Amino acid sequence: MKGPVSHSRVQESRPLCLAAGVFDGVHRGHQAVIAAALREARQRGGVCGILTFDRHPRQVVGAGAPSPLTNLGQKMALFRALGVEECFILQFTPAFANQSAAMFLERLRKTFPQWRMISVGAGWRFGKGGEGHVGFLRRYGERHGIQVAVVPPVCYRGAPISSTRIREALRRGAVRAAAEMLGRPVLLKGRVVRGRGLGRRLGFPTANLRFSGEILLGGGVYACRVRVGEREWRSGVMNVGYRPTVSRSAGGVEVEVHVLGFRGCLYGRRLEVEVIRRLRAERKFPDLEALRRQMAKDVQRALRLLGGEAKRSVLCKNGALQSGGDAV
Repeated sequence: MKGPVSHSRVQESRPLCLAAGVFDGVHRGHQAVIAAALREARQRGGVCGILTFDRHPRQVVGAGAPSPLTNLGQKMALFRALGVEECFILQFTPAFANQSAAMFLERLRKTFPQWRMISVGAGWRFGKGGEGHVGFLRRYGERHGIQVAVVPPVCYRGAPISSTRIREALRRGAVRAAAEMLGRPVLLKGRVVRGRGLGRRLGFPTANLRFSGEILLGGGVYACRVRVGEREWRSGVMNVGYRPTVSRSAGGVEVEVHVLGFRGCLYGRRLEVEVIRRLRAERKFPDLEALRRQMAKDVQRALRLLGGEAKRSVLCKNGALQSGGDAV
């Protein structure tokens, strides 16, 4: 089968249990699909593997892919944290998208003769035009001795968790809701670059962060925790936006973090930022003194908020991930 790329070889003597999907964000709904394959692999003494794609299918078919919550490397790390042993990445090309649902399953079965089980979400579709569905998959499984587990959606506040809901929550600054749907803290990872030094002149030095992908987090000021390398987590205040008080032209979104009590040079270092709560919207102030006073209030509010929570927030339930994170 042209497409799957294994990051390690499956032991062919052990039955293979697959969890299939796009898995953007590896949120709690995705984790439930993966957990079903993990349970079956343990019961059979087999191997749990992920079947996913090198890109979002909508980059090839449809009206364009949404902004990703996680890139492929981040997904791989999250799969490993869940206990997955293997990952098979299908190259989603126009030719791949054009194959029938039956052809897709036949090629999969020939590639992995030890395949014995597959878990998918209730809405999973595959094959040309999405002709394959869970009913089709179940009938195929019955004919070929492959167990099919269709995992119902995991709900949050009365509605199914989805990558779309998480993106919407992030864009409006609803960090706690996003974290609860992800099953882990919202985490940004970026490299510190040189800024204009204005924060230092105002008494609140900031680290300007650069990211490889799009920042999905909505504009505003956030309470956060920051870690430099392997050091302990420190309280901080982060601004995401266009800095309307000091910017002379409309540029791209900028992210800057004030790390409370930190002294030293951060240029070129990588920071991890756990985003805890949105404090306020970004707004334009009449002058720099007014901005400085508001920054002082933001710091005090962040300290009160962070002091009232556990040192490392654990916002996950029902067996979800308790560490890790992704750039969002």
